[in-house]
Amino acid sequence: MSNPARTLPSPFRWLCAACLAVMVFSWLFAAFYYRHTDTEWASVWSHDPQDAFGDFLNYSDLFRVFHTPAFFFSEERFAYPAPSAVVFCWLYHMGPYQLHIFLGSIIAAGLAACALFRSALVRTGVATLPATLFAAGMGLSSWPLLFLYERANLEFIIWLLAALGIWALVRERPMLAAILFGLAASLKLYPILLLALLFSRRHIREFCAGMATFALAFVASLWFVGPTMGMALHGTLSGINGFVTNYAATAHSELQFDHSFLGAIKQVLTQPPWLRTDFTFLTHAYIIVAGLGATLLFLLRVRHLPFVNRVLFLTICMVALPPVSYDYTLVHLCVPFALFTLAAIRASHQGDRQPGLALALVCFGILFTPQLFLFWNTLRLNGLLKAAAMATLVVLLSVNPVVELDTHTFTAIEDDVDAVYA
Repeated sequence: MSNPARTLPSPFRWLCAACLAVMVFSWLFAAFYYRHTDTEWASVWSHDPQDAFGDFLNYSDLFRVFHTPAFFFSEERFAYPAPSAVVFCWLYHMGPYQLHIFLGSIIAAGLAACALFRSALVRTGVATLPATLFAAGMGLSSWPLLFLYERANLEFIIWLLAALGIWALVRERPMLAAILFGLAASLKLYPILLLALLFSRRHIREFCAGMATFALAFVASLWFVGPTMGMALHGTLSGINGFVTNYAATAHSELQFDHSFLGAIKQVLTQPPWLRTDFTFLTHAYIIVAGLGATLLFLLRVRHLPFVNRVLFLTICMVALPPVSYDYTLVHLCVPFALFTLAAIRASHQGDRQPGLALALVCFGILFTPQLFLFWNTLRLNGLLKAAAMATLVVLLSVNPVVELDTHTFTAIEDDVDAVYA
């Protein structure tokens, strides 16, 4: 006989209510602040019609000189790896409704993620109504998803690949996961960290397959982008270096949306009494120190912990360690958060206690909501708070193992997905 459905544990109900309240307050505060100051410091949506969805539209003119040297060396340089140019080219060939298709895909993916999360909660033993309300509430209050939609950023494609890769690992399909992680890493380098989930003697073949997928996708894209592979490689490296030099080594107004650990340091150092503006040396030192520190922590501690710990740790590294990381990248934490939630609820129903649960949920609440209304003069706390929340989660995950999940819940969900496509 199956266990009777139960209510959602109270910490998760409080989390959902708090996230909804913060999101509503953010909209109200932004409207009030803009009305009385005519500035957008606290806005959760761009007031400039030319700026909304700008990350998608930004390169539309540049792609008119695609396959020519001007594509990489004009004033508006392409700042992504070459495989991303292939994706942009594909998106820009979708006709006059290309933006609507892209935005509709983001909405559809968000709805599908909420529906699958709700199904997983029900399979874990949560009653249908609280599971539905919790999944819907977390989706509606998701600042990363809203920001991703408002920017229409290519991160959406990377999120899909990375999320499906984690799903494949949960479903014990490591080769598929490796290929998906390799493809995601070819679009923006940092998802390559997820291949560390396969860094073991048991999965060495899959790990190598993921690295090979990354390399093949990168080389093939150089051939496609042209006009020669050498010029495409030089242009790709120049564009990426230009972006890092322009955004990582300096402080921009976008810093309030930057939750990277380096961004948090820059936010502090731009204030009195330091008033720093050039962060070139700091950026280079940060890349070395942060990279070595995260690698050692993973090898010495985290890789010996349960799957949920490893997924959350590597995802946090993926969105916090890059020199620049804007809030839409936090959408990558949605799937790890779902796994953490399911594991904690399962432990609660079994009478066990997840250490550090309350503090972890506070951190997730900070990460999934905007704190753009918290500022004083030029000090913006949104990125600082998010960086602190991720640092806290790293410590919690390094100390407290999360209960392992069985695959029954996800097998049942997969059956639901197959039924939709049948």
